[in-house]
Amino acid sequence: MLPVGVCIVDAEGRLQLSNDRMRTYLPTGKVPSTDRPNHYRWQGWHPDGSRIEPHDFAIACALRGETVVPGLEFQFIHDDGRARWTRVAAAPLRDAGGEVTGVFAIAVDIDDLKRATERQAVLLAELQHRLWPMALHIDSAQPLAGGRARPLAYFKGQRVHAVAGIAHPQRFFDMLRARGIGVVPHAFADHQAYQPQDLSFGSQLPVLMTEKDAVKCRAFGNDWHYAVPLRAELPAAFWVALTDRLDKLRPN
Repeated sequence: MLPVGVCIVDAEGRLQLSNDRMRTYLPTGKVPSTDRPNHYRWQGWHPDGSRIEPHDFAIACALRGETVVPGLEFQFIHDDGRARWTRVAAAPLRDAGGEVTGVFAIAVDIDDLKRATERQAVLLAELQHRLWPMALHIDSAQPLAGGRARPLAYFKGQRVHAVAGIAHPQRFFDMLRARGIGVVPHAFADHQAYQPQDLSFGSQLPVLMTEKDAVKCRAFGNDWHYAVPLRAELPAAFWVALTDRLDKLRPN
Protein backbone atom coordinates (compact mmCIF):
# COMPACT_ATOMS: atom_id res chain seq x y z
CA MET A 1 0.00 0.00 0.00
CA LEU A 2 1.26 3.47 -0.87
CA PRO A 3 2.10 5.52 2.24
CA VAL A 4 -0.15 8.30 0.88
CA GLY A 5 -3.74 8.43 -0.31
CA VAL A 6 -4.22 9.35 -3.96
CA CYS A 7 -7.36 9.97 -5.98
CA ILE A 8 -8.80 11.50 -9.11
CA VAL A 9 -12.21 13.15 -9.15
CA ASP A 10 -14.18 14.50 -12.11
CA ALA A 11 -15.31 18.08 -12.67
CA GLU A 12 -18.45 17.43 -10.61
CA GLY A 13 -16.39 16.24 -7.65
CA ARG A 14 -17.30 12.58 -8.16
CA LEU A 15 -14.61 10.08 -7.20
CA GLN A 16 -13.25 8.28 -10.26
CA LEU A 17 -10.15 6.53 -8.98
CA SER A 18 -8.47 6.09 -5.61
CA ASN A 19 -6.19 3.75 -3.69
CA ASP A 20 -6.97 1.94 -0.43
CA ARG A 21 -5.32 4.63 1.71
CA MET A 22 -7.44 7.38 0.18
CA ARG A 23 -10.62 5.36 0.74
CA THR A 24 -9.83 5.64 4.46
CA TYR A 25 -10.31 9.39 4.06
CA LEU A 26 -13.31 9.08 1.71
CA PRO A 27 -15.45 6.37 3.34
CA THR A 28 -18.59 7.27 1.36
CA GLY A 29 -16.82 7.74 -1.96
CA LYS A 30 -17.57 11.46 -1.92
CA VAL A 31 -15.03 14.26 -1.73
CA PRO A 32 -14.97 15.94 1.70
CA SER A 33 -16.50 19.26 0.62
CA THR A 34 -19.70 17.56 -0.65
CA ASP A 35 -19.96 14.86 2.03
CA ARG A 36 -21.97 16.85 4.60
CA PRO A 37 -22.42 14.04 7.18
CA ASN A 38 -18.64 13.66 7.36
CA HIS A 39 -17.61 17.32 7.47
CA TYR A 40 -16.90 16.86 11.18
CA ARG A 41 -14.01 14.52 10.31
CA TRP A 42 -12.01 17.38 8.75
CA GLN A 43 -10.94 19.96 11.32
CA GLY A 44 -8.53 22.57 10.01
CA TRP A 45 -7.75 26.20 10.70
CA HIS A 46 -6.42 29.15 8.74
CA PRO A 47 -3.36 31.02 10.11
CA ASP A 48 -5.72 33.62 11.63
CA GLY A 49 -7.42 30.87 13.68
CA SER A 50 -10.65 30.73 11.66
CA ARG A 51 -12.04 27.35 10.69
CA ILE A 52 -11.40 26.04 7.17
CA GLU A 53 -14.89 25.70 5.74
CA PRO A 54 -15.80 22.91 3.28
CA HIS A 55 -15.85 25.26 0.28
CA ASP A 56 -12.16 25.98 1.02
CA PHE A 57 -11.11 22.32 1.31
CA ALA A 58 -8.23 21.39 -1.01
CA ILE A 59 -10.25 19.50 -3.65
CA ALA A 60 -12.96 22.17 -3.70
CA CYS A 61 -10.30 24.83 -4.36
CA ALA A 62 -8.73 22.72 -7.13
CA LEU A 63 -12.15 22.31 -8.81
CA ARG A 64 -12.18 26.11 -9.03
CA GLY A 65 -8.82 26.02 -10.82
CA GLU A 66 -6.54 26.61 -7.82
CA THR A 67 -3.44 24.55 -7.08
CA VAL A 68 -3.20 23.73 -3.38
CA VAL A 69 0.44 22.84 -2.70
CA PRO A 70 2.06 21.86 -0.35
CA GLY A 71 -1.46 21.42 1.00
CA LEU A 72 -3.86 22.15 3.84
CA GLU A 73 -3.41 20.56 7.25
CA PHE A 74 -6.36 18.97 9.06
CA GLN A 75 -6.98 16.83 12.06
CA PHE A 76 -8.83 13.93 10.46
CA ILE A 77 -11.16 11.95 12.75
CA HIS A 78 -10.92 8.23 12.02
CA ASP A 79 -13.71 5.70 12.61
CA ASP A 80 -12.27 4.77 16.01
CA GLY A 81 -12.29 8.42 17.13
CA ARG A 82 -8.54 9.02 16.75
CA ALA A 83 -7.60 12.44 15.42
CA ARG A 84 -4.48 12.42 13.25
CA TRP A 85 -2.90 15.32 11.45
CA THR A 86 -3.25 14.93 7.68
CA ARG A 87 -2.05 17.17 4.85
CA VAL A 88 -4.18 17.30 1.69
CA ALA A 89 -2.82 18.71 -1.57
CA ALA A 90 -4.72 19.01 -4.84
CA ALA A 91 -4.22 20.26 -8.38
CA PRO A 92 -6.69 20.74 -11.25
CA LEU A 93 -6.63 18.54 -14.36
CA ARG A 94 -7.38 20.48 -17.56
CA ASP A 95 -8.32 19.68 -21.13
CA ALA A 96 -6.61 21.10 -24.21
CA GLY A 97 -8.75 24.23 -23.95
CA GLY A 98 -7.71 24.88 -20.35
CA GLU A 99 -11.05 23.87 -18.79
CA VAL A 100 -10.93 22.02 -15.46
CA THR A 101 -11.97 18.41 -16.10
CA GLY A 102 -11.08 17.00 -12.72
CA VAL A 103 -8.67 17.03 -9.81
CA PHE A 104 -5.71 14.96 -8.69
CA ALA A 105 -5.36 14.91 -4.91
CA ILE A 106 -3.13 13.32 -2.29
CA ALA A 107 -3.52 12.93 1.46
CA VAL A 108 -0.51 12.31 3.71
CA ASP A 109 -0.55 11.36 7.39
CA ILE A 110 1.82 13.87 9.04
CA ASP A 111 0.73 13.20 12.62
CA ASP A 112 4.06 11.92 13.93
CA LEU A 113 5.96 14.83 12.34
CA LYS A 114 3.40 17.39 13.52
CA ARG A 115 3.39 16.19 17.11
CA ALA A 116 7.19 15.97 17.20
CA THR A 117 7.31 19.59 16.00
CA GLU A 118 4.83 20.61 18.70
CA ARG A 119 6.92 18.86 21.35
CA GLN A 120 10.00 20.68 20.13
CA ALA A 121 8.15 24.02 20.30
CA VAL A 122 7.11 23.30 23.90
CA LEU A 123 10.67 22.36 24.78
CA LEU A 124 12.12 25.53 23.27
CA ALA A 125 9.49 27.71 24.93
CA GLU A 126 10.23 26.22 28.35
CA LEU A 127 13.99 26.48 27.94
CA GLN A 128 13.75 30.06 26.66
CA HIS A 129 11.54 30.98 29.62
CA ARG A 130 14.59 30.76 31.83
CA LEU A 131 17.68 32.92 31.45
CA TRP A 132 20.79 30.82 30.96
CA PRO A 133 24.08 32.70 31.35
CA MET A 134 26.29 31.77 28.40
CA ALA A 135 30.02 32.18 28.90
CA LEU A 136 32.14 33.18 25.90
CA HIS A 137 35.78 32.10 25.71
CA ILE A 138 38.73 32.69 23.38
CA ASP A 139 41.75 30.45 23.77
CA SER A 140 43.72 30.25 20.54
CA ALA A 141 44.59 31.97 17.25
CA GLN A 142 44.68 30.12 13.91
CA PRO A 143 47.02 31.49 11.18
CA LEU A 144 45.05 32.37 8.04
CA ALA A 145 47.94 31.14 5.90
CA GLY A 146 47.73 27.71 7.51
CA GLY A 147 49.75 25.96 10.14
CA ARG A 148 49.41 25.16 13.80
CA ALA A 149 47.22 27.31 16.03
CA ARG A 150 48.91 29.39 18.72
CA PRO A 151 47.55 29.76 22.25
CA LEU A 152 46.49 33.32 22.97
CA ALA A 153 49.02 33.30 25.81
CA TYR A 154 51.65 33.57 23.06
CA PHE A 155 50.49 37.16 22.41
CA LYS A 156 50.35 38.20 26.06
CA GLY A 157 52.30 41.41 26.60
CA GLN A 158 52.46 42.11 22.85
CA ARG A 159 50.70 44.79 20.83
CA VAL A 160 48.44 43.49 18.06
CA HIS A 161 46.02 44.91 15.55
CA ALA A 162 42.55 43.63 16.42
CA VAL A 163 39.98 43.50 13.61
CA ALA A 164 36.24 43.09 14.16
CA GLY A 165 33.42 43.67 11.68
CA ILE A 166 30.65 42.45 13.96
CA ALA A 167 27.68 43.94 15.77
CA HIS A 168 29.64 44.60 18.96
CA PRO A 169 33.36 44.87 18.10
CA GLN A 170 34.26 46.29 21.52
CA ARG A 171 33.37 42.97 23.10
CA PHE A 172 36.06 41.24 21.02
CA PHE A 173 38.63 43.90 21.86
CA ASP A 174 37.84 43.65 25.57
CA MET A 175 38.20 39.87 25.52
CA LEU A 176 41.67 40.17 24.00
CA ARG A 177 42.67 42.80 26.56
CA ALA A 178 41.47 40.50 29.33
CA ARG A 179 44.09 38.01 28.11
CA GLY A 180 46.84 40.58 28.65
CA ILE A 181 47.16 41.52 24.98
CA GLY A 182 47.82 45.12 23.93
CA VAL A 183 45.05 45.91 21.45
CA VAL A 184 45.15 48.44 18.63
CA PRO A 185 41.46 48.29 17.71
CA HIS A 186 40.09 48.42 14.16
CA ALA A 187 36.29 48.26 14.09
CA PHE A 188 34.65 47.69 10.71
CA ALA A 189 31.03 47.64 9.62
CA ASP A 190 29.07 44.47 10.22
CA HIS A 191 29.27 42.27 7.08
CA GLN A 192 32.27 44.26 5.82
CA ALA A 193 33.47 43.17 2.36
CA TYR A 194 37.18 43.21 3.11
CA GLN A 195 39.89 44.14 0.62
CA PRO A 196 43.65 43.58 1.17
CA GLN A 197 44.23 47.29 1.81
CA ASP A 198 41.78 47.14 4.75
CA LEU A 199 44.40 45.16 6.68
CA SER A 200 47.35 47.39 5.78
CA PHE A 201 48.03 49.18 9.05
CA GLY A 202 51.57 50.38 8.35
CA SER A 203 53.26 47.83 10.61
CA GLN A 204 53.66 44.10 10.75
CA LEU A 205 52.19 43.60 14.17
CA PRO A 206 50.11 40.44 14.42
CA VAL A 207 46.53 40.94 13.24
CA LEU A 208 43.93 39.09 15.28
CA MET A 209 40.38 38.95 13.93
CA THR A 210 37.12 37.18 14.61
CA GLU A 211 36.36 33.96 12.74
CA LYS A 212 33.54 35.74 10.91
CA ASP A 213 36.00 38.31 9.55
CA ALA A 214 38.68 35.73 8.84
CA VAL A 215 36.41 33.90 6.38
CA LYS A 216 36.33 37.07 4.24
CA CYS A 217 40.08 37.66 4.51
CA ARG A 218 41.41 34.14 4.03
CA ALA A 219 42.11 34.62 0.31
CA PHE A 220 44.72 37.32 1.02
CA GLY A 221 45.75 36.40 4.55
CA ASN A 222 49.44 36.17 5.38
CA ASP A 223 51.65 34.76 8.10
CA TRP A 224 50.77 37.40 10.70
CA HIS A 225 46.98 37.29 10.22
CA TYR A 226 45.12 35.11 12.72
CA ALA A 227 41.54 33.99 13.25
CA VAL A 228 40.40 33.83 16.89
CA PRO A 229 37.65 31.23 17.39
CA LEU A 230 34.92 32.06 19.89
CA ARG A 231 33.74 29.23 22.13
CA ALA A 232 30.36 29.44 23.83
CA GLU A 233 29.66 27.49 27.02
CA LEU A 234 26.30 26.96 28.73
CA PRO A 235 26.06 26.05 32.41
CA ALA A 236 25.67 22.40 33.42
CA ALA A 237 22.17 23.20 34.72
CA PHE A 238 21.04 23.91 31.15
CA TRP A 239 21.99 20.43 29.96
CA VAL A 240 20.34 18.84 32.99
CA ALA A 241 17.13 20.78 32.24
CA LEU A 242 17.32 19.88 28.56
CA THR A 243 17.72 16.17 29.26
CA ASP A 244 14.86 16.30 31.77
CA ARG A 245 12.52 17.99 29.28
CA LEU A 246 13.44 15.56 26.49
CA ASP A 247 12.64 12.64 28.77
CA LYS A 248 9.25 14.13 29.63
CA LEU A 249 8.38 14.97 26.01
CA ARG A 250 9.42 11.58 24.64
CA PRO A 251 6.28 9.74 23.49
CA ASN A 252 5.40 6.64 25.48
